Amino acid sequence: MATSPTPPPAATAPSAAAPAPQVESSAEPAAERQRHEGENLERVITQHSEGTTAVGGSGHPLGLTCTKNGCPRLEFTFKPKIPILYFLFLVFFNLVIPCLLYYLLKIYVEKLDDKTLIGIASAALGFSSCIDAPFRLWKLAKHRDVYGPLLEGKWWHLDFSMWYYTWSMFWFAIPLAIAPALGLFDFFLFSTAMLVSPALIILAISLHPWHLPYPMSSDPPRTPTKPAVYYVLEDLVAVDFEYGKPWRRALQARYNASPVFRSNIYRQTVYWTIAGLVFVGVTGGVVWGSPLNFAFAWVLGQFFLWVVLAGLGSWGLARYDLRKEHRWWEQHAMGEKLQV
Repeated sequence: MATSPTPPPAATAPSAAAPAPQVESSAEPAAERQRHEGENLERVITQHSEGTTAVGGSGHPLGLTCTKNGCPRLEFTFKPKIPILYFLFLVFFNLVIPCLLYYLLKIYVEKLDDKTLIGIASAALGFSSCIDAPFRLWKLAKHRDVYGPLLEGKWWHLDFSMWYYTWSMFWFAIPLAIAPALGLFDFFLFSTAMLVSPALIILAISLHPWHLPYPMSSDPPRTPTKPAVYYVLEDLVAVDFEYGKPWRRALQARYNASPVFRSNIYRQTVYWTIAGLVFVGVTGGVVWGSPLNFAFAWVLGQFFLWVVLAGLGSWGLARYDLRKEHRWWEQHAMGEKLQV
């Protein structure tokens, strides 16, 4: 998972007399989204000229902090201990246990055929989701006032990431349930690709703004949607990293105020779309070109290898884009004409 570096120390926001940026955007392809976000840019910069306090404070209308050049800050510190433990938990139950069951039983219990071995091994693949999904659902439903989206709503409205996670698990379960019973081994090996493919489709579709009749995390119904990486970033940090609603407010302000940050989110969405296509393509090549004994371990291990490598690439892209955004805001503070 990509994370942004801790921004520079906070200081007082610029005065109301600070010149507004002149933006020439070439990164956003949708004129409709540009008009909507241009209005938000003017509104949020005006708000930030009124003075700020720390996140959750009372001196600013949104309770936010700005840097000295006026950029709304994102207060986030990555603490690797829990994410690493969670990653190892997923590796253990979705790679180590299935491989041990499959290969040890194949070696020492000769009477078991491949259909039975695949069925036994696949039973372990869903165990981790039986723990983390209910826990995340409980946090959102029970403590919606702390972690939930900014919109008022019922407890079951949840957020974008929770709905995606729920539906992707159902999609992922299809080959795990059907393939062992029918002996469709290639179908089983495509289970990880079927887990990634819904995300791939959503990422690609979200590159265009849509007026959906239901909310998207903290975005009201029928407002132009943002690239999907924005909602993932909002939801994961707010719920899984327990930064709560202050993070959702800060991210919303940053997105509305910074054309460069919007372009960064768009590029991250394109990046993960391409990464998803690569994963599905490699999976298909391995499944159709390798024997089952090799493909079983490779396909499961490839998923975690892909997460690590693609995550590192996303992290590097984020660092580069954040430095670019910092320079943009410095130019904005000096009243220069800006190119996004």
